[in-house]
Amino acid sequence: MIHLSTDMFSIMLDCLLRELTSIPVIMLGALLKLLDITSSENVLPTTYGCLCPPLGKHRLKIVEFISVLLTIGSEIAEKELISQSAIKHCIDLFFQYPYNNFLHHHVENIIVSCLEVKRNQLIDHVLNDCGLVGKVLAAEKKSSLSVDSNGVIYSWILCISISP
Repeated sequence: MIHLSTDMFSIMLDCLLRELTSIPVIMLGALLKLLDITSSENVLPTTYGCLCPPLGKHRLKIVEFISVLLTIGSEIAEKELISQSAIKHCIDLFFQYPYNNFLHHHVENIIVSCLEVKRNQLIDHVLNDCGLVGKVLAAEKKSSLSVDSNGVIYSWILCISISP
């Protein structure tokens, strides 16, 4: 059995994570292009109206992958996600699909990861470049059973909790 100090283990883990995250970062641009691909022919009827286009499992998995990349804490991945506007795109999807709880879970993880990492560049990107605060305020104004131009009913209010 090999015994490692905490510092040595941390250094080895950091190197491993750098190696693991460098591969996906190279392919990130191609993955992000898939977020824009929708099938306009598909219409998904729901109890509150029709989704046209539906989010789809592939786009949901890409958002989940972005969430995992941010959870790892790799600065290389974070810079690439910022430069490719991946976080902004995920936040836009959050508001585009107001009833998709699976999507909301992953986007919440993305936002929490960005804010908890305490890197000014990432926090500034989420709050300013992505316009998160403005989007939350705009969504709150829509939340009292209003109907938009596409016939989508907004009866939801964003719940924001701040924990110490």
